[in-house]
Amino acid sequence: MERGHPLTRGQTVYRTDEPFHPAYAIRAGAMKSVTISEDGEEQITAFHLPGELVRLDAIGFDAHPSTSAGLKATRLCKIPFAELEGLSGRVHGLLQHLIRRMSQAIATEQEMLHLLAHRNASPRS
Repeated sequence: MERGHPLTRGQTVYRTDEPFHPAYAIRAGAMKSVTISEDGEEQITAFHLPGELVRLDAIGFDAHPSTSAGLKATRLCKIPFAELEGLSGRVHGLLQHLIRRMSQAIATEQEMLHLLAHRNASPRS
């Protein structure tokens, strides 16, 4: 792990379609993830706070579906994925934390899809 990666407000950590490399743990500060629509509109998809891991959304695809940037001065800890796999077996509670976070992300995405489907159905009524 490498500690002390500083990030300034607005500075990106990764961009849409960049390949997945290391994960980052947020030690201090805050970040946001965004997607950009075809017409250039920015849609915030997540906020990230201290203690959270970022870049996990690209594990299954080997590329990022979003862009993530600092909301203010932020400090990150770089964690290579192979090391994260090893740590999850040695650090008590880490694997459960990762599974819980991924479950929360799935639930949030399902809720957003439900809201969008409801919003699109309302004008048809």
